[in-house]
Amino acid sequence: MMAHMRRTYRPWVEMYQREPAVVTEMVKTVANALNNLPDVEDGLLRLTEFSQQHTGSPFALDIASLHGQLLLRALAYYYDVPVPYSDEDSVNLYIKAGLLTGGVLSRVTVIGLCAIKHDGKPDAASVIYNDLNQAHVLTLENLSHFAKVTAYGNKVFIFENPTVFAAVSERLRNVKCTLVCSVGGGTPAFLYLLKLFRRNGVALYYAGNLDYKGLTLADKLYLEFGRGFVPWRYSRADYELILAEGEFLLPDEKKGLAMHNEDLASLLSMMRKIGKTSTSMPLVELFVEDVKTMVEGGSNPG
Repeated sequence: MMAHMRRTYRPWVEMYQREPAVVTEMVKTVANALNNLPDVEDGLLRLTEFSQQHTGSPFALDIASLHGQLLLRALAYYYDVPVPYSDEDSVNLYIKAGLLTGGVLSRVTVIGLCAIKHDGKPDAASVIYNDLNQAHVLTLENLSHFAKVTAYGNKVFIFENPTVFAAVSERLRNVKCTLVCSVGGGTPAFLYLLKLFRRNGVALYYAGNLDYKGLTLADKLYLEFGRGFVPWRYSRADYELILAEGEFLLPDEKKGLAMHNEDLASLLSMMRKIGKTSTSMPLVELFVEDVKTMVEGGSNPG
């Protein structure tokens, strides 16, 4: 795991007071690195390789070092995002800069992924699992080798809830489709895979739980992908259907939560009024029928 970011510039200030030349050189090193970031379109470059190229040491820009923490702050300023204070946010910021770190720690589960590597060859593992029509787990390291990913019907169906993902995939065993499971959150591997899909014009259909955690991820994906992202089975009618079946959880108060998508905002308002949240398990059969219709018939889901 990464070391936590220091929340102030005090270490550099104190060091500058003692050794101004050392800190000046450190700033020059980080500035040079910032001016020579890799092209993310060419894939991800390991942070250790990038560090070796620009400092002569593979670990000089590691997050545990002052150089590395200064670089991460510089990247946050460069991309106009908050300074990350968690491992996951740090990895996502590195990805934005075309850099790979912690590549085997972050994972995503997929079915029906068609992937081409940077050497122009199909990903052998994906080919095998596609023939078997089985799910397999990809790490961020695996994904960094992919130049292009495509999906059956140019659509990918995303599930937040792993139990729902398993139930839907079992029912779609004989249907050629592309499914992704976020396993409850937006991991760096999950988000990077979706970026690869969108780079190739694949539409993203997201079905999460009808609760605050599911809505939070939905809103995050909407902000990240805009029109390429479609909230799936997140209508007021779907929520009412679940309530009619009596499947609901205890309310989870998130008073500060707000949605940027109009449909999600409407659903959130209704959930707050009624005071009940739910898993998406009651919608499994509808998900299955939607996918069949989308892949085989080409129309939009409900």
